[in-house]
Amino acid sequence: MAEDNRNKPLYMISVAAELTGIILTKLDGTAKGGIVIAISAGLGVPVKLVGVGEGIDDLIDFDRAAFLGAILPPAGQMTGDSENEEEGAEQE
Repeated sequence: MAEDNRNKPLYMISVAAELTGIILTKLDGTAKGGIVIAISAGLGVPVKLVGVGEGIDDLIDFDRAAFLGAILPPAGQMTGDSENEEEGAEQE
C-alpha cells in the first residue's frame, strides 16, 4: 500500500503510531465498509472492531468471514459470469 500515493499518509501514520488494528466506527452497510478489507490487507493489520450504532457500547468484534459472506455472492453465482450466461443462452 505504501506505493500508492493516495494511501501513503495512512501508511506513514500506521508506521509512526505502530498500528496494531483497525476500528471501523460507523458501519452503515457493506458497500461503505468494504474498503476496510483493502486497508487492512494493505497495512497488514486486522480489523478488530466495527461500530453498528452511535455509542461506544455499539462497538462489536469484527467477523471477517461473516462480513465477506455478506458482500460477496456464493461461489459460482457471480453476476456477469460469461460462462454461465453462455450456458443459459444455449439451453434456450
